[in-house]
Amino acid sequence: MVFHNLVRNLTTVHTPYWDYPPTASVDWCEVNYEYTPYLAEFFNSLSSLALAFAGIFGILLHPWAETRFKTAFGATIAVGLGSVAFHGTLSKFTQAADEIPMLYSALAFAYITLVQKYNFKHSTRTFLAIALVSHAALTTYLVTAFEGKWQFILFHISFGTAQIFAVYQMFTIYRTHKVAFRDTECTRIFENGFKFYGFAFVWWIIDFTGCDYVNPFYSKAILPFNPQFHAWWHVFISIGLYNMGLFGLYDRMNQRLSGKEPKLKYFLNFVPYIVLQDIKIEKINYNTFEQ
Repeated sequence: MVFHNLVRNLTTVHTPYWDYPPTASVDWCEVNYEYTPYLAEFFNSLSSLALAFAGIFGILLHPWAETRFKTAFGATIAVGLGSVAFHGTLSKFTQAADEIPMLYSALAFAYITLVQKYNFKHSTRTFLAIALVSHAALTTYLVTAFEGKWQFILFHISFGTAQIFAVYQMFTIYRTHKVAFRDTECTRIFENGFKFYGFAFVWWIIDFTGCDYVNPFYSKAILPFNPQFHAWWHVFISIGLYNMGLFGLYDRMNQRLSGKEPKLKYFLNFVPYIVLQDIKIEKINYNTFEQ
C-alpha cells in the first residue's frame, strides 16, 4: 500500500465550498464534490447518518438502560454526526470529530464487556474506567498532534485494537452464555451483528486498498460505476454495532433480572429492541442497575 498522504484529490467540475485540497490525512474512494459543492463525499456523508440512527435507537428504545450503555450509544451518535462532517468537508478538524468518538465508542463497549464478563467489584470498575479514560486522553492527543500517514496509522492501531478487543469479549460472552439463553432470537441478534461486522470490514478493505480497480475515475478500473464500498461500510457497521450492543444489553438484563428474561420486539417491524417482561419500567430501581 502506498501512503501518498492518503489523499486522492478526486475532484469534479463542482467548485468545492470547503477548503481544497483536503487537510484531512485520508481521502476515500469517492469522487469529491461530484453531486454538490457542499459535500466532498456525497454517499459517504449521507450513509454516516446510519451510525447516528443506530445510537438514537439504542437510547430511545431502551430508556431504562444503565449509564454505561447510554454512554456507548451516545458515542455512536457522535460518531455518526462527526462522520457526516468529516466526509462532507475532508478537513483535519472534522476528521478528529469523526475519529475521536469512534475510539470512545470502542472503549465504552470494551468497558461494558469487561464488567459483564468478570463482574468486577465497584473499586475495580472505577479503576478500569479511569484507565480507559486515561488511554482515551492519550490517544486523543496522539491522533490530533500528528498528521499524514502517521496520524492515520496511530489512529487505526488505537481504534482497531480497542474495537477488536471489545468484539472478542462480546463473542466470549455469547459463547459462554449461549446455552443459557432460551430466547434463540437473541443469540441470532449477536450472530447477525457479528456477520455485519465482517461484511463491513471486507468493504472497508476493498475501498481502501482497491480503489484503483473499483472507481471508473482510474484507467485500471474493472467496474463501470463506483459501488461506494465505504458508504456500505457505514451501513453495515451500524447494523453490526447496534445488534451487538443489543446483545450486550440483553445479557446484562438477563443477569440482573433473574427469572424475568428480557424479550425482543421490533420497532416498525424492522429495528430490534429489548423489552423487560412483567416489569413496569417506571417502577424499576435504576440504582440497582448500576451495580
